[in-house]
Amino acid sequence: MSLVDDLHAMSEENLIVLTYAARLMASVTDREILLSNGMECIGDFCRGLLSAILTWDEDRGSFMVERLFADKQVLAVKLEVPLADLPAAESSVLTRAKLFALRFEGRIPLPGTSENAPPDRCLCLPLVAAGNRLVGICTIALNGEKELTLQDMQDLRVLTTVLAVTLENALLFRQALCDGLTGTYVRRYFEIRMNEELSRLKRKGNAFSILFLDIDGFKTVNDRLGHQVGDRVLAELAQLLKSEMRQGVDVICRYGGDEFIVLMPDTDPEAALTAGERIRERCSSTSFESLPGDLGVTLSGGLASADAHHALSPDELFNRADAMLYRAKEGGGNRIVAWPGKE
Repeated sequence: MSLVDDLHAMSEENLIVLTYAARLMASVTDREILLSNGMECIGDFCRGLLSAILTWDEDRGSFMVERLFADKQVLAVKLEVPLADLPAAESSVLTRAKLFALRFEGRIPLPGTSENAPPDRCLCLPLVAAGNRLVGICTIALNGEKELTLQDMQDLRVLTTVLAVTLENALLFRQALCDGLTGTYVRRYFEIRMNEELSRLKRKGNAFSILFLDIDGFKTVNDRLGHQVGDRVLAELAQLLKSEMRQGVDVICRYGGDEFIVLMPDTDPEAALTAGERIRERCSSTSFESLPGDLGVTLSGGLASADAHHALSPDELFNRADAMLYRAKEGGGNRIVAWPGKE
């Protein structure tokens, strides 16, 4: 194979990777998943070179390292890097791709100064969204054995632009459809997704379930400790729900007040009841940081399911879950009841 053929094959491979990456990132609205997907695409594109994603916090005037690609895997990181820790005279790191001396913070590649610089270099690629808004930077550790071609650099600019725009879109999506206190979706989004799942039943015949949750005795928390503490409890509970449900699959919504509702696609009644019990047990055994030691949080839940053999309207499905929640409350709370009354 000639050099021209080699270059043509590499160009085709890069185009395939870019197309896949664009589709992967454009289909995601969850920021955490988007960061992981973006980091994986960049790491794969750079043939396994050590690389990282740093997001820009304009209010703090600093970067936050959020993802690291090392040993062929994506690692979640939380490390603040003040702007002052980047080369002070090199403000171009925020505006265009540039090579710097390489330094490390742990295993994270960062731009360094030229004083006593090693031969290895750090490529910094700004993540710039619409309106030239800086979203962050991507850093890639380069060495003499693994270099990037001019075509690689151009393709990386495309890839990082796609990542920046999708991160911006994810932020706008979150502001429009997520509850500001808990970070869960709002009621309207749940209604949209439930209608989508009911339509999908007609095409594919799968089952899905909804779990309607309410905090037992939440009024006592507000009356005794105040609404600010109550708000913190709701935020902690939302994080607990997110940790127990399938990331990127299950849809967690704040329905109103201290009520949450979870939509579980491709989940039959038995699997949904198992998930509901897991959430209930985890909640009752968790010490909430916002509460004194003598107070805990328990949940009551109502569960309803739909499949291709049981055509239900959105109202019918929700009313079933609501009725089961009422039955759980009547039974003393701290329990999950599934339609038609199974615990």
